[in-house]
Amino acid sequence: MNYKQIGAVALTILALLFGSLWISCAVTTVIVGEGRLDYNYMKDRTVIIFGESEDNSSLNSSLYARNTMKKTTSWLGTGVIVKIDKEYTYILTNAHVAGKKRNGVQLGVKDKNRSKSARIIKYHNNLDLALIRITGILEEKKAINKINTTKISEKVYVVGHPLGNMYTYGEGVVAGWKGLYQYIQMPCMPGNSGSGVFNARGDLVAMLFAIDGTLMGPFPLMDVGHGIAVDGVEIRDF
Repeated sequence: MNYKQIGAVALTILALLFGSLWISCAVTTVIVGEGRLDYNYMKDRTVIIFGESEDNSSLNSSLYARNTMKKTTSWLGTGVIVKIDKEYTYILTNAHVAGKKRNGVQLGVKDKNRSKSARIIKYHNNLDLALIRITGILEEKKAINKINTTKISEKVYVVGHPLGNMYTYGEGVVAGWKGLYQYIQMPCMPGNSGSGVFNARGDLVAMLFAIDGTLMGPFPLMDVGHGIAVDGVEIRDF
């Protein structure tokens, strides 16, 4: 088998694994330096979301694992705390991370060794957004200060859980828009769905949910150099 044939087989396997040309995304690790948004600011507002549902192999997302014995599917995602009051902590995430269109969803939120059951408050009608809540608080966690808009070429920052690597830092720039979505120049890979995108002032300006892709003949091409995110304007309206 020559190199072209090997490459074609590899791309076909990727297409079968991901099942969709938009797959949930994550950013690679970079070193925090001067002039960047403080890593701990984002980490303190970011949580780990885990879920389990009755097996539904027709849906797909990053970091899914199917238990054939229990006939369930479990997954891992990211969320951002948007409000804390006397009773509840409210968390914004992707609809697919919250288990939209899945049956018998059990959802939880954790940080370090602490975990709490989560309740879905609502899904966005059209966009990949959901609001969930837990009773009480998670220690050392805080709510975001503000939801804002952004512009092309503005520097943006992310903390999430790519491929299960918890609280990984990333940065990039806003490259443009694809309809209602931000197109962010930032290396992406499966595993960081629901990660908040922040500007240098610490405002939430978007939420990552996918990697873009297209077909070149029968073969899928994934744009791993960019992430697709729900824009801050849509988040604020939601």
